[in-house]
Amino acid sequence: MRLIDADALVQLLDEYDQQLMIGWVEDAPTIDAVPVVRCRECKHNAQPPDKGFAQCELDALIREPEFWCRAGQRREAGGA
Repeated sequence: MRLIDADALVQLLDEYDQQLMIGWVEDAPTIDAVPVVRCRECKHNAQPPDKGFAQCELDALIREPEFWCRAGQRREAGGA
């Protein structure tokens, strides 16, 4: 299974006048997915994003930048 942008797919299908397929997409079940914040973009990362590793301010552990946890919160644009 993979997540897709169903709205973008509907727009593409609409360009080709594929009304039957648009109905199928519109009727498809929706997955309740939770966005993930990676350590490199988390506001709790005490290291600069280009450092090559992340150090969490919550537990002081050093992790790979692609790691994530449920406490992750996206850093504000332009903020540290």
